[in-house]
Amino acid sequence: MKKDKKNILKSDYLHALIMSMSDDEKQHFFSLANSITEQSRRDFYVNLFRVIENQKEYDKEELLQKLKGEPLSKNLSQRKNFLYNLILQSLKIQHSKKNIYFELEELATTSMLLMERGLHEQSKEAIQEAKSIAIHHGLDLKALEFLLLEKRITRNYEVKNTYALLRQKSEEAMHHQQNVRDHFEMLDLYEKMLLIRRKAKPDQEPVEIFIQRIEQVLNTSSPEDKYNGEALVCFYLTGIYYHRYFKNFERSFIHSAKLLTLLNNPKNHITIEQKRMVAILRIHLLNCIKSGKKEDFFTTLEQIGDIKPNSRDIEVAIFNNSNTELGYYLEERDFERAIILVSKIEKGLKDYESEISQHERLIYYLKFVMLFISNKELDKAQKWNEKILSNLQEDLLKDSKFLCRIFDVIILYESREDELLDARLSTLKKFASGKKYKNFEKIFTKHLRQARKVRGKKEKDVFRSLLGELESSASDLTFVGFDAIAYWIENKIEL
Repeated sequence: MKKDKKNILKSDYLHALIMSMSDDEKQHFFSLANSITEQSRRDFYVNLFRVIENQKEYDKEELLQKLKGEPLSKNLSQRKNFLYNLILQSLKIQHSKKNIYFELEELATTSMLLMERGLHEQSKEAIQEAKSIAIHHGLDLKALEFLLLEKRITRNYEVKNTYALLRQKSEEAMHHQQNVRDHFEMLDLYEKMLLIRRKAKPDQEPVEIFIQRIEQVLNTSSPEDKYNGEALVCFYLTGIYYHRYFKNFERSFIHSAKLLTLLNNPKNHITIEQKRMVAILRIHLLNCIKSGKKEDFFTTLEQIGDIKPNSRDIEVAIFNNSNTELGYYLEERDFERAIILVSKIEKGLKDYESEISQHERLIYYLKFVMLFISNKELDKAQKWNEKILSNLQEDLLKDSKFLCRIFDVIILYESREDELLDARLSTLKKFASGKKYKNFEKIFTKHLRQARKVRGKKEKDVFRSLLGELESSASDLTFVGFDAIAYWIENKIEL
């Protein structure tokens, strides 16, 4: 007998679904599970749910061990399939009143049932209500779907003015079709803008021509009149990424602010998943920093803090905004807030240890080092500097080894341990393998030796010269942590 592939649940799907549930959703599921009349089946599925819920990653062997002796544990794939569908049923029931698509599906089903029973007027009323709701929420594809059903009822059962009614509905359909075309054109531009931002080619269209197309669209005087719903979201996102691509952060800020106003207004009836909302808020946070909007920065931080995450992934995404927040405090030289935040970040790095990539961890450590160097807490700077080397993967090790030596030199410079500093500068070239490292080491070592000799007013001139040389050769010198070093040099100029 062949296995039905459609009924065999992928091992991690059920685990992922359970891990995505909020406490309220789990409580609703247990209430639904209680409706299973046979107690042994009810207890088994609740137990199966609990065992999988307590697994950080899906582990079939552990699951079988925990369910050992359970008569229903045979045919486990089928049991998991049943539980998966039961959870989905629970979620649908719980969210049916909150999700507009569930409401529209219910009205469409009602209309079809009434039509099959010959209750054509009632069927028409149900589908017209669905169409009105779809139009109100800017769901043109749904409106077209309901118009087709409405035309069918009119065509088959209307006696008076049938032709005029059908023509009216065809004209209405053309309006929605145009909206759908505008929506997909805007979506296409947005997706291609993302590809360019990621340095990938958007199919065969030359980038220059594509940029002209985007500029024409972004010059639309009243986008709210042309686009609605998701198309308007795509319009503002395209503007955000387009202007960030050309480093026009003021304009990008305007687009991200308008997008958040759009999404935060309940009258617009635009639903957006949490993951996407967190990403939009993070981009706005970066725009606030780059365009100097201090008040908006803290308002956006509060908005991120008000989000109640509905999954572990969202928790991690919210936590990772700490990186941007810490960068802002460093830029503002607000060391008091930065040091308070470091304690929270340390806890988060432990809590989300498996979800934080090594590269993300490196960026946190780099900022910790720079914070404590800037705040003259050199022992703490050295502690985090040592952690950079001991916690990184092989593919990041080359940059990190060289970077740690640079930080070591910076800490010695700030400590005024000049003899040891000279010795470390002499050995620095041993760690500079590759052209970009050798060029950086040569420029950096030369200027730091000069700065050590002229500490005081002339010291700033040396660092100004160092920064100028590095910036003029930035494309050849950039490596992981380069920005952190540039930040320290800028601080030495400003002090």
